[in-house]
Amino acid sequence: MALSLSLLIFSQVLSRDERPLTVVLDVAMTAFTILILVRPVSGAIGAGLTLSMWSFAPSLLPTATVMDIFVAIFLLSIRGNNHFRNLMAAWYLVAVLIPTSLHSPTDADRVANGVLFAFLTAIALALGGSFRQLTDQMFELEEARRNAVADERRLIAQDLHDAVSSATTRIIMRAEQARLRGIDDPEVAADVDYIVTTGRQSAADLRIMLTTLRSNAGDATVPATGWRIASLADALAASADELRRSGFLLTATIQVDDTLLSQMVRDTAGKVVHEATANIVKHAEPGSPCTMLVEQTEDELEMVVVNRRRADSLKGHGAGLGLIGATERVRTLGGEIETNATATDWVLRARIPIH
Repeated sequence: MALSLSLLIFSQVLSRDERPLTVVLDVAMTAFTILILVRPVSGAIGAGLTLSMWSFAPSLLPTATVMDIFVAIFLLSIRGNNHFRNLMAAWYLVAVLIPTSLHSPTDADRVANGVLFAFLTAIALALGGSFRQLTDQMFELEEARRNAVADERRLIAQDLHDAVSSATTRIIMRAEQARLRGIDDPEVAADVDYIVTTGRQSAADLRIMLTTLRSNAGDATVPATGWRIASLADALAASADELRRSGFLLTATIQVDDTLLSQMVRDTAGKVVHEATANIVKHAEPGSPCTMLVEQTEDELEMVVVNRRRADSLKGHGAGLGLIGATERVRTLGGEIETNATATDWVLRARIPIH
């Protein structure tokens, strides 16, 4: 569009003939060339009629009109209708040769101009056809990628159902049977209750994940959204408690209002902090200080998590699958997320728009 609009400017700059008919035809040719972008048939026919009228113009075609012809054929070539494109190209070539033969001073000039226009037409056809072929190939590759991702999601959903979901259900059933038989040790009973409660929650999360994977199988651009939280404030408090129970010296500043956040924002922010917390527990220096900052403004939710790197770690946490998934969620909402490693610390920053 920008290239075609620039032709209208060039047609005025490059046209030095101020005779009314020449100026009108020059501008009309540029206008019809631009029209091809939105209405190919009307624009192409209008351009052909305008070129045909050059036989009545008192001069040769100006440079801007020659550029218009080249761009018009190129635009028709990338539309994919080869028969119509070839018909229009032949019309343009004949329409150009008539005024050229009338206004060229010698036969040599007529032949040279005819060869030049034929050469430019061939180049426009070749470039347009190549561009069309390239775009078709890119579309086919993207379609193949979408299908591959969709197939992979269906396979993952099936595997999760056949293996993980079934195993989780069996664990819950065995734990409930143990509880029904009676457990004398209070600590063991508490552990069994925890297994049952956590197992049921995991099973519910798996069901949501399976539903999401299957429903999104037809659209590979939609990230899986099985993670659901009722309250971001509670989820952040739970992550903070987990870090403290794991022995980390946590400094936490949490300022959020769940009532002002959509479900997707709550889920995404909770997933980011959850993955950051998991990485700290796995990879950070035990007993070291760490910081969690979550602040909500009128326009966005900002999260910063900092922890001390383990002494024997040279590369920090790295981008594990959890953080990759969290990054996908953040960017889907138009936010930003970045992770950086300093000499001593690992820093995660994320910003999510809330409107």
